Amino acid sequence: MSYELPLDKAIKRTGKFGHQYFWFPDPQTHENQTNRPAVYPTSGLDKYKAAGSNGSAKLLSSIFTQVNQLMTELLD
Repeated sequence: MSYELPLDKAIKRTGKFGHQYFWFPDPQTHENQTNRPAVYPTSGLDKYKAAGSNGSAKLLSSIFTQVNQLMTELLD
């Protein structure tokens, strides 16, 4: 995977004091908005107290195992 920005899509500009920089177009907007809930849940949330917890994050308890695996890997 490459994280380089495509210079062929950039616009070369000159600043006020003569320095040059590249201006990249805005990224594409998200298109995966169909069937998404309009409101986030407020009930059924429990405090997440495992790896990487800040003591105040509230999540659905059904995803605690997956979040704990993710946070453990990130911290390692």
